[in-house]
Amino acid sequence: NSTSVSGMDVLMRYAIEHHSGAWDFSVNFSKLNELTEVATLSDGSTQEEDLVGTAASRESYPEWRGAISANWKQNEWFASYSARYIGDTTELVSNEPRSISAITYHNISGGYHFDNGLKVKLGINNLADKQPPTSLTNTNINFDQNTYNPVGRYLYVQLDYTL
Repeated sequence: NSTSVSGMDVLMRYAIEHHSGAWDFSVNFSKLNELTEVATLSDGSTQEEDLVGTAASRESYPEWRGAISANWKQNEWFASYSARYIGDTTELVSNEPRSISAITYHNISGGYHFDNGLKVKLGINNLADKQPPTSLTNTNINFDQNTYNPVGRYLYVQLDYTL
């Protein structure tokens, strides 16, 4: 048995100081070019399977994935935005291909650093309240929990205190 994998990961980051504050931007994406599994069968022959763009029980291999972020800081104020993209895949259900659409999750947050060491941050994750795409090969929970975010939109308050 063997597995062959090839792809490309790219990370770009840019930071700038501006009169409006300090900005930090990043883009991170991955392209899966090849993911081939070769299995040796009991009769000695081999079976080769190309997994790029496929989905199965608790396994998804989209050709494209990506994430972007923008962070801002001005004196004691700060804010951020991020997005995570998972490309489309295809699963086999009763030997028929079934498409699973791409999805993008968006998150925002902002806060303030107080002089006494307290930092307050408010945020919303999964801003658009995206539910994971339905997968018919994941029969118990109907989605791939290892790839997609199962939690809908949620708001949070984070308090940090530094001595």
